[in-house]
Amino acid sequence: MSDDATAYVRIEQRLTEDHRISFGALGLLSYLLSVPPDERVSIESLAPLRVEGQTRIARYLRELEEHGYLKRVVRKLPDGRFWTAYELFGPSGRRYRPA
Repeated sequence: MSDDATAYVRIEQRLTEDHRISFGALGLLSYLLSVPPDERVSIESLAPLRVEGQTRIARYLRELEEHGYLKRVVRKLPDGRFWTAYELFGPSGRRYRPA
């Protein structure tokens, strides 16, 4: 990324101080915030990017969901198929990224 405006991910410090979530979940949330809003991600597309694998990534997503940082929204596509979008939230409840 060459544009300084897009070269960094900003997160609230309170997120890094939330001891309820693991470093793995924090890292995954940081990564998800860096993905362009129109890009679709899934457990299957995330797994090859790091060493954790699908099981651990799924666990981190559940962890973020349990603590209010992620909400899964099921959408129906025009062709009748369904996909799950992730809405991301900060510690204050402010939505970082809509689904």
